[in-house]
This record gives sequence, structure tokens and C-alpha cells, in this order.
Amino acid sequence: MNGTKGVVADRAAWPLGPFLLFVAVLSGLIALDMADGSSIVADIDDQMRYLQLRHLMDAGAWFDMRLPMITMPDVYVSPWSRLVDLPYVLLTSLFGLFVAPEVALKSATLAWPPILFLPFAAISFLAMRRLNGRREMKPIGLMAAVIAMALAASEFAPGRIDHHNVQLVLMVTLLWGLAAWSSAGAVAVGLSATLSVVVGLECLPFVVIAFGGMVVAYGLGWPGAAGFLRRASASMFVTTIFSSLAFAGPTGMTSVQCDAFSAPYISAMAGFSAILWGAARFLPERTRPLPRFLLLGGLGLVGCGALALAFPLCLSGPYQMIDPVSRALWLDRVVQEHDILYFRQQGRIGLIMLIVLSALGLVAWRSLPLAREVGGNWPGYLVAWLVALLSLVLTMALIRYIRFPASLMALFIPAVVDSFVSGRTTRTAGQKLAWLVPGVLAALAPILIFLIVPQEATRMDAVHLMSADDCRDEDFSVLQGLAPGIVMAPIGLSLNLIERAPAGISVAAVPFHRASPGIRRSLLAFTTQDPDVRRSALEPFDYVAICRFPLDPAQETAPLFAALASGGTWPGLVPVAGPTETRLQVFSIDHAALN
Repeated sequence: MNGTKGVVADRAAWPLGPFLLFVAVLSGLIALDMADGSSIVADIDDQMRYLQLRHLMDAGAWFDMRLPMITMPDVYVSPWSRLVDLPYVLLTSLFGLFVAPEVALKSATLAWPPILFLPFAAISFLAMRRLNGRREMKPIGLMAAVIAMALAASEFAPGRIDHHNVQLVLMVTLLWGLAAWSSAGAVAVGLSATLSVVVGLECLPFVVIAFGGMVVAYGLGWPGAAGFLRRASASMFVTTIFSSLAFAGPTGMTSVQCDAFSAPYISAMAGFSAILWGAARFLPERTRPLPRFLLLGGLGLVGCGALALAFPLCLSGPYQMIDPVSRALWLDRVVQEHDILYFRQQGRIGLIMLIVLSALGLVAWRSLPLAREVGGNWPGYLVAWLVALLSLVLTMALIRYIRFPASLMALFIPAVVDSFVSGRTTRTAGQKLAWLVPGVLAALAPILIFLIVPQEATRMDAVHLMSADDCRDEDFSVLQGLAPGIVMAPIGLSLNLIERAPAGISVAAVPFHRASPGIRRSLLAFTTQDPDVRRSALEPFDYVAICRFPLDPAQETAPLFAALASGGTWPGLVPVAGPTETRLQVFSIDHAALN
């Protein structure tokens, strides 16, 4: 293994000028994105994270993930990791020495994402150098990588406090560790892989591919693979134990949460990492590939079987708690939960983005043969390439992954560009043809998708409107006079209600999968034609809130929503007068008179 030597060499030969250029241009893209005061990737996840942080700072209960401002009627329990919350808590505590608590928290949310951008940029730069065989990267290659990474860089804009920026830092660290193929790199792989699962399950496919690739490299006896797998597995095991204690706690470690870091994933990572460490440590080096694969495959099947028996609920996936009503009328309408063709059909993706994805596919194809040019690190290069390729494939299948190829496959761009600039490309007629055909197909792919899958205007029915209008710029002072209780509101309005409501007021539904019981009640209450179903859906709640705006007659498919949103009344709903005229309407529920 060449761990210490490689790290020292990287430090000694650090090309400050190209790095500063890389950071400056990426920072400029972030500033350009924030020119209108908000990032292009900002969404409701930032609002939800802010609410979670605010409650944590008020309550101070580190392991208690309940958010009492969401009552469905059971209290909502957040699946989001305290690992992401930690830097905001520390910065808020620091800033709180000088300013009011609310100002301190707001300042922390503005400060931490740009701070986190620095390690993202530094590790990305290190990874690109490793993937380029530690040769000097050409400015044109760096700038091409910057353009491809623009979407990923936006995740580090001030106020972008969702967990995706943390995931990107961990994933580029994973690729750097693989590309380094050193002792330090192995530790980085185990650490970043584990912490990415602590943050959320989106990165789990990358972790599986990374360790699967390391297992194949070990089974085939590739150079350095045994030591690398052993150190990466040990790192994962230790990180899993410490992360369980620090971010899950005793209750979380033993709970079964199929959508969050809990007993199933703690058991899987601790168990499989122990198995891999034991195999790499105790199997004789002269063991042939077939016995290695048979042993590891057998132990893996036993481990998977044990997990399936211990946690059968999780065989249904992380969204097993979503009921059919919520799935049909909410989740299936969330565009990011579909493939790239649906995304294009909905008009959410244009020709430029398709061209970028196509170019990254071209980079994936051209970067594979470059593994032979990185010296003894070629096994790690190949595994890193597989992880980056997976990010591209997952984006085609599920558009929510789009930020990952923009940060992972982009790391191969300088090496590809350098191979052309330096003349290290293929030269024979057959090789040129083999390069030309995929190149032409990649160039035509975005145009074909753009032409064959035309944009279709989505008809905004009542359910779409309930998710869209949040009354953001209206006066919410009517909430201040309410007695403690639970408000039933469309999911698009709920987060803004929580932000502005006084203590004791909670909402019934928010647009997140664990809120499915509340989402179901909300959808049934506003859309059903059956009075009994409506009364049952509203029974646990005290108020109804809605944002008023004109509706066309077609919205009668949601009678209660259409009546209230158009300014009408409803039997059993008593208007609550506010101090000012506003589109926000609040009604107290008279359950005895409710129709």
C-alpha cells in the first residue's frame, strides 16, 4: 500500500494556481445562482430542516426526533440525521454569544453551506488529480469539469441546509479514497460510506457498488485489494459503532426504521464489514479466486437471509408506510420520483441539461480505458468509475439523483480532456471508429429525447393546486389568536403555517413520506364526495386553513377545497376573523354540524 507516501506527495506537489481557479469559478457559479436571492435547488427540504433545527435548539433533546408541530394526529417523527444538524447546532451556539437565538440560527444556516463548500472543492480537486494519474490538469479540462459541476455546486449556496451537500462531500471523498487506493484512502472510503448512510439512504446504492467492487478486486487478487478491503471494512465497522452511539442513541440503535439509520442498517454495515475484514485478514494470500468468491458469496447470502428474517418489514422498501391514497394523489405526482423521460415530458428538463447528461455519458465511455494510465492505482480507478457510472444510470431511472453525476462523473473530465490534448487517444482506423460511433450516438441522444418526448402541459387539478399555493406573501397574524389545536390544511400551505404559528398550534400534514397518515386525511377531507369520509378525516383536528384564489368549475372534483378556496363557506366550518384582509382563511371545526 502506498498510503502515507501518496498523501505526502499530493501535499508537496499541490498546484495552488489551478486549485484557486477551480474554487473561484465554482464560487462564481454559486454567486450567480444566488443573484435573485435564492438558489435554483432550494426547496421545501430546507424549510423542514430549519423547523427541525429550531425545535432542537428550543427543546435540546438530541435523540428525540419527534416534531410536535406536526400532528397527524400522531406526532411526526423525523428520519433526518443529527449528523447534518450538528454543525448548525455548534454554529448557532457560537453565534448565540453575540446575537439573539433566532438570528444566530438563521446566521448558521447562511454560513455553514459555503463553509462546507471548501472541503467539497478541495477533495474534488484531489480526486480529479488522482483520476488523471496525478498529472498536471489542463485549464480547459478544469473549466469543463466546473461547468458539469454547476448543479452540484448550487447545493452549497447560503441557506441550502438540506442534507444533499453533506452527501456530495462524502461521495467525492469516497471516490478520492478509491482513486488513491492507499491506506488513507481505504479509511476514507469506510468513513464516508458509513456516514453517507447515517445521513440518508440515497447513497446506499453507491456504497453497495463500492464495496462490491472492492470484493471483486479482492477475489481476483488485484494489487493492493486485500489490504484496501481490510482497512475500509475496519473503518466502516468502527464508524458504524461510533455513529450509532452519537446520532441514533440507545433507542434509535434498536428501533426498526426502514427509511433511516437504525437497527437494520447498523446490523448490515457492522455485520458485513466484520465479515469482509475477517476474510481479508485470515484467508491465505495464495487462496484462489473461486474459493474466495464461494466463501464470501456464502457468507453474504447467510447475512442477507438473517437480515431478511430479522427485519421483514424493510423488504417492502423505505416507502412502505405510504398508503395508496397518498401514493396516487401525492407521491406519484412528485416529478423527482420518476425517470428522465417523465421529467422531460413534464417540461422540467430542457435541451441543455440533456446535453450535459449526454456529455457525462460520453465521459463515462471514454474514461474507462484510462484506468491503464494511473499506474498501480488502477483497481481503485475502476471501482471509482463504477460508482460514478451508477450515478449516471440512477439519474436516468430516478431524476432525484441528478446532482450526483454532476459531482462524481464530472471528476473524470480533466483526465478525458488531458488524454485528447496530450495526444494519448486511440490512433488506428478501427479504434477511431469505435470512438466515433458512441460519440455520435451520445451527441444525438439529447436531441432525440427532446424531439421524441415532447413537453405536455400538466393540467392543474385541485390536488396540484393544494400542493402549490403556500400563501407565502400573505398576512398570517390570524394564527396568533387561535387556541392550541391542530390545523388541517393542504400540504402546500402547511410548512408556512408551522413557521408562523404560535406555540400550541400544529398542522396535520406536510409533503414528506413519513407524514403519509396526515397526507391521506388531508386529501380525503378536501376531495371526497362522501360526508362520512370527510367527517372521519377531520375528526381529530380543530381547524381548517386554506389559501383563497379563484377556481374553475373543473375543481368541483374536490368539493371542500373548491368551496373554501373560492371564498365560500361550508357547514360546520366557522370562519375565524383576522385583524387584516388576507387570502389566508382559517375556520374552526364544529364537528357536530360538519357535513
